[in-house]
Formats: sequence, C-alpha cells, structure tokens
Amino acid sequence: MTDIPSLAERVRRVRQVNAQRLQRAVILMSEKQRIFFEQLPVLLHFNHPLLPGYIQDAPCGIEHFELSRYQQSYIDELCSATGYSGLADPGRRDIMSIYSMGSTGSIGQNSRSDLDIWVCHSHDMPKRDRFLLEQKCGIIANVAAGRGVEVNFFLVPDDKFTGPQEESSTLSSEDCGSAQRLLLLDEFYRSALHIAGRWLVWYLVPDEYDTIDRYDRCVAGIMSELGSGSSDWFDLGTCNTISAEEFFGSALWLIYKGIHSPYKAVLKILLTEAYSAEFPETRLISQIVRRHYQLDSAYSNQMDPYYQTFMKVRGYLGARNDSKRMELAAVSFYLKMTDGLSPDGRSTADSFRRAEVEEFIRDGNISEAARRYVDGRSRWRISDVRLAYHVITETLMQSYRSLSDFVKKSGISSALSDQDLGILSRKLFASFNGAPHKVMRINLNMAPDISEKVLTFVHVPAGHLCAAGWYVYGAEPRPVSMAGTAPLYYDISIVNVLCWLTINRIISSSTEIHIAGRKPRGIDPGIIRKLARNVSETVSAMEIMPSNAELMAPETFRMVGIFVNTDGSDDIPDDILSGDMNYAFSFGADRRNLVRNIEIAYVNSWGECYAQRFEGEGVLERVTAFILDHVRVSKGDTDGKLRFYCWSRFSRVVIDTLRNFLFKCLEMRRISRKEGMQTFVVSIGGENITVGIDDVRAVFRKVASLLDYYNFDHMTLRRIGSELSSQIPVAIRKCASSGITQYFFQVLPGGGFNIYEARGRDEISLYQDAGGSIDELVSFINRRAAEVNGRKAGGADGQVSFNMPQFYMLSADGGDAEVYAPSKQHGASSGSAPGASGETGGLRFDGPKLMFF
Repeated sequence: MTDIPSLAERVRRVRQVNAQRLQRAVILMSEKQRIFFEQLPVLLHFNHPLLPGYIQDAPCGIEHFELSRYQQSYIDELCSATGYSGLADPGRRDIMSIYSMGSTGSIGQNSRSDLDIWVCHSHDMPKRDRFLLEQKCGIIANVAAGRGVEVNFFLVPDDKFTGPQEESSTLSSEDCGSAQRLLLLDEFYRSALHIAGRWLVWYLVPDEYDTIDRYDRCVAGIMSELGSGSSDWFDLGTCNTISAEEFFGSALWLIYKGIHSPYKAVLKILLTEAYSAEFPETRLISQIVRRHYQLDSAYSNQMDPYYQTFMKVRGYLGARNDSKRMELAAVSFYLKMTDGLSPDGRSTADSFRRAEVEEFIRDGNISEAARRYVDGRSRWRISDVRLAYHVITETLMQSYRSLSDFVKKSGISSALSDQDLGILSRKLFASFNGAPHKVMRINLNMAPDISEKVLTFVHVPAGHLCAAGWYVYGAEPRPVSMAGTAPLYYDISIVNVLCWLTINRIISSSTEIHIAGRKPRGIDPGIIRKLARNVSETVSAMEIMPSNAELMAPETFRMVGIFVNTDGSDDIPDDILSGDMNYAFSFGADRRNLVRNIEIAYVNSWGECYAQRFEGEGVLERVTAFILDHVRVSKGDTDGKLRFYCWSRFSRVVIDTLRNFLFKCLEMRRISRKEGMQTFVVSIGGENITVGIDDVRAVFRKVASLLDYYNFDHMTLRRIGSELSSQIPVAIRKCASSGITQYFFQVLPGGGFNIYEARGRDEISLYQDAGGSIDELVSFINRRAAEVNGRKAGGADGQVSFNMPQFYMLSADGGDAEVYAPSKQHGASSGSAPGASGETGGLRFDGPKLMFF
C-alpha cells in the first residue's frame, strides 16, 4: 500500500473529484433540472409551509449542511414575496446525507436524465418518522414532475447493507426488492455523487483492507485518525462480500429493466455475467473507480462508472472471442454516450460530450458500420427494430442462462425470495414469452419514431393459397412498391393486426391507410382508421403498470374491446325489415342473428395484450364463456372495462343487444355466488336457448319448450365433463387460469393438507393428506420449475420461459382462496415430517393421485 496517499490527501482528493463531477453534472443539466438540483437540499433541510414538501412533524435537517449563495437567495426571494422575515434553523438533523447515483455527473448524463436520490438516515429512525419522510419526498418528487424533472427518492438507513434485510423492501419498477443487495451497493458506490451532509468513508478505504475480515477495523482506524472530523463521515459497509446467490436474482431484475431500457440493461447484465466469471475473486467496478479517486489528482474517464463498465465487459467478451456480443456492448455504450446529443454540438454541454464521443471512436471501441447503424436510428423502421429486438433479447437470455448455470453449478439457492421470484417471472413472461393470440411489443424504446407514412392492408379470404386473414405492408398499394416486399405483420384478425401496429407505434394519426386487392364489403380506409382509434382506446391500458398483487393473482381483464362484424356490412334484404328490429339476435321478419363474428382485444391485469377472432356456429356461447372466464368485477364496475364497437348497417341494435346480453350474464354470475345457478331464456336466430350461469361457467342449451327450463340444473356440464367435478372447490374454479400451473393448499382439521394442482381450467389433480412444510414445498416447486424452464431454454429455439407457478391457500370449505404468503404455517408443520429425507424438504404424499377432472 506504499502507493496510497495519506489519509488527509485521500480526503482532499475525494472531495475535489466530487466537486469536479458536480460541476460537470450541472453543466449537462437542463435549466429546469439545474434549478431543482440546487433547491433540493433546501427542500429536505427545512420543513416549512413556504416550501414544497411540507408535512407537519416530518423529519428534516441535513447534518453539516450550509446554504450556498444561490440557496440563500432562493429562500430570501420566497420570504420577501410572502412576507416572512426568514426561515429559522429546523433545530433537528434527521438526515445524515444526500447522494445522487446513476448517470448524474457521468458520461451517460444528458438533459433528459432522471435523478436517483439516496436520502440516508439513521437506522433507529422511528417507523412513523420514516413514513412521514417518505411522504415528504413523494411530494417533492411530484413537484419536480410538474416542473418537467423526473426524480426518484430512496430512503436508506445506515445499516441497510450491514444489518438484516428489510422485510418491507418491496419489488417495484425502481426498487429491486430481494433481487439485488450488495450488487446494488456496488452500483451506488461506483456512481455516487455527494450533494449534502456526511461523506461516505468507504472511499477512503484502501483496496488491501476492503475484505470481510479487515474492513471494519480499517474503518474504525480511519475514524479514529480523523478525530473530531469523523462526524463528517458515515459508513454503509463493504460490497466486496457479494455472494453467488445474488447473481440469479440480479439477472431476472436486469432482464425486467430491459423492457424499458434495453441497451442499458444489456451492459449491466453483461457486467453481472463478467462478475460471475471472476467469482469469488471478483474485481468490482466500484473498487476500480475508488482506486482512481485515491490516486488521481483530477477527474477523468477512469473514474466514470459507465466507461469502466464498458471496459470490464469488453475485456470479458474479448477473452471469449465473443465478437457478436462485444459489438452490442459497444453499441449500448455508444448509445448511452450520444443519447440526447445534438448533431452540431453547439452548446457547451454538447461540445463537452461530443469530445468524449470522438475519443471513444478514435480508440477503436466501435466499428464504423455499427456507428453508422446507430447514428441512423432516427431513420429506423420496424424491420430494424425487429432485428435489434432479436439481438438484444437473445443477449439478455444468453446472460440469463449463463448466470443460471453459474448458480446451479455453485450448488446454491437464489437470494431472491419466492414472492419476488413469482412477481419478476410473471413480469418477464408478460413481456417476452409469446402465447396464442398474444400481441407482442417488440419496440422497446429502441428508436425515436418508427411510424410508417403509408400502410397498405390486404385481405385474403378463405380458400386461397395464402392463409386467410389480414396482411399489412409498409408500402403504397402499387405493384412496383409491394413487389418482393414481405408483410410487416399477419393475423386472421384485423383487430390483432391493429393492436400490433398500435402498441409498437407503427401506425399514427398521420399514417396514410390503403386497402389493396378485393375489399371486404363495408370495409374501407376510413373504417380501418376508426377501428385503429378504437383499438388504441383498449391497448392504452397497457400503460398502467400491474401491481405486485395483480401479478401474484389470476389474470383478469383490465380493458376489453369487443368488435362485432369486422368483415363488413350486413347483407340484409329490405324485404325482411319488419317485425322486431330492436333485437339483433333474432332480427326482422326472418329472425336473423346479426352477430356473425366477434373480435376481442383485451389487456389483462398482467399487462399483456391479446386479440382473437370468434366466428361460426356457437359464436355467442364461446364469447360468453370467454368473458365470464376473465371478467371478475363487482356490481357496477363493468361499464368501464367492456367497450363495444360495430360499423355495420344496424350497428346500434347490434351493440345494444350484445351489451345487454353480456351484462346480464355478468350480473347473473354475481347473483349466483349467493343463490346458485341462474337461468334465463334468449332467442337466437329464432330458436329458444336457455342460458345457465354460475360462478365459473355458462351453459347454452337449445330447448323445444320452455318446460325444459325446469330440468336445466340437472344437466351434465360439458365444461368439466366428469362425475368427479363436484369435488373441485369453488375457489379453484374461480381462480384457475389458462396457460399456467397453480397450486392450492387446503389445511385439514386433523393435520396435514390437500394439494390441488390446476393446469388450466379443465385439468385439475388432487393430492390428499400431504404432510410437512408448505413453505418448503413452495420453494421446492419453484426450484424445479426454474430447472424445467432452464432445460426448455436448451432447445432448438433457445427460448427462456418465465412461466412460474402460482400458489394459494384454500379456506376450510374451499369457497375462498388467498395468495400464499410464506412462513405463516397455515396449520401445517413448520419443519420436516419425522423420518422424511431427500430434496422434497420432508414432504410426504400418502394419498392416491386422483384422475383428471
């Protein structure tokens, strides 16, 4: 450690480099950001009605904080305008320190960058005070948003990384929950920018002492040597003890972040993969940055977290001759450097950044072809985005598989909690895994604008060489324009096509729409334009982030668009326009059913979009069953979820009849929860049909006489089709969802529990009188499911599945189910069953497995 400067010199250099980074950060900010950034410490130091963020009795006061001239001027102007003589000292110092982390003050900062602010406080702050401080920060964040500044606050107790993990840590779009802990601290240390309050002592610790057995003694020695100045410093602990268990959770978290920032996520997940390759002798980026803080007299790129991340990833991939991913890493870093950079670079901030970009190019870090490709992003079309999506998702999945293998070979479990695993896997399944009728979002903020100036729709009817349905092209409807051009997208459903165009932002209000070839009757560009607007109303629900509770629960409809007769106008002769013309199911003199086909687009509670077409005989029965399967709402909550559209000749009659019918079915289901199956009679195409509704099914039955109505309750239900169907608890019928395996635990009065395994709505198995620990069983099933998904990833397409199981606890009577929460015991043994062994965690299955219902 002979090359390490004295403690006094290290203190000087840490403060000097931070001042240089602060100066750089302010230069790169927009005017709105700069003003807010300067005012932020004032808003946290004082808790006064004059200032944004005031909450009575909220914690305030930043240790060792002194107002700058600008901040004093800001307060003086406020006081002068409102008649106050000044702001008194808050008389308390509840906040230890304020730091910014992330891109602020780095190569990656631009005028649109958000601010991630860590508000550090003592671990013994009372819960009520912490709650009030959270509220205060939330108000300040909202005020900033109103000024056009995005800021995220994180309250950090000083023992967050050294004490027990917070039970209240909740997974969210900004909080990684249990997915990362010390990896998060590494990211913080490598990018932290001091704003006010105490300083982090970690930056003063030499590398040689940053070990699990020497770190605490070194920090104690530094504090002792600082003497009275030690009160200026505080410690969050070392991050050099990252366990292998963190890598799997980190991989899932970073893939999830890739949904919104794909290129940024690529760099971070490749860094995590590089870390795992070095484990247990991992050299962290934060350590590299700190060493330059201690040794260099002025700020340089060697201290930049993004630059060092790229260099680490480049070295890792270069050693493996992985040129494909190395180029993607270079593209990702280049995009981060140039994001928001104007081409001419005339402003001070732009010229500052432009010089760094040119240096990066001169050093040969990115190929000329890749650079031209990225610089042309403003001209990208959906074909470019589709290619980029494929490359990025494959890289994310390859890193995920690599980190999964690392965890598996290490013989360890993930540090990710079962709840967070379920939430993250559901988010990733919703975003990356396809399914029948699912509309995939592939434009993950990869290009600023890929909307097409012209879209041409081609409809192919049944009986042709090409598959029947709708094809859409990004070209004008001329043979010379469309010859040899592949369609952008195809589906049998026009609504599905428009959903895809909308969520990927390919169609806009200015897009010119054409129809080539033979047009379906009643369909023209104007109708498609109206249809696109209606589809947009439905898929707008995708912008609402699903809550964790929704992700843990069965999927339900969040918004539904029901499109009737999308194949054109009604072919109705004038001579039948008599009789009942206000009822579309038996319309006019010949009692014709005007509902020929229905296309449904919906966004579910997991944030997925689906669109499918129903046509042919029994279309109403299939649509009714479909709606009842997914819409779980209380009385009066249906209108906002179901929207009806039709453009045929008698569209108002069609919409009114279908809406009234479906709403009646939903109301009958609500009533049936208390009173049992409800029945009513409808006329469809001139025939009387009895409709039976209970909490889980709808049964249509043609009747010759209304007398058959009285025998309706005794008919065999097609849906289950088994004499054992009566043994299925009601709650399982309510919750069972297609495409996912669900487990329902029912604790028995005498001990033990039953397990119902539901693989969709019609395939349910019962395991009777199991014993042992439900918590261990859940963890065992999760591990096995992850392994199965991993094995599937080794197939020909390499696709990773995130479709993890869901778990519920059944009430004693089977009428209710609640989402399983760990460590509540639920009346079962909290440990292993006596004499049990093996990797089932002490579980026993004494009862026979019943046949499928």
